[in-house]
Amino acid sequence: MLRHTVETCADDLTVLQERLDAVAETGARIVSVVWQPRRLDEGDQSAALDGRGSFVIVAERAEASVLRERQPLGEAFDELVEAGRA
Repeated sequence: MLRHTVETCADDLTVLQERLDAVAETGARIVSVVWQPRRLDEGDQSAALDGRGSFVIVAERAEASVLRERQPLGEAFDELVEAGRA
């Protein structure tokens, strides 16, 4: 069974390249990469001219993925600190 993942990536080509490489290293196949404009708050039309947005990456994986039960935010943050990612 194929599982699909959808994630966003910053509007930066270097970051996108690194993220695509990381996804491919897991054995996933990149299905699509699409750039999307930043969503605007109502009334802030001046932001439409800045041209920033993000990339959306769609990938498929052959193995079935198991979702972890959601942890309380404090516990998840503590794990990130221990791993050196926060």
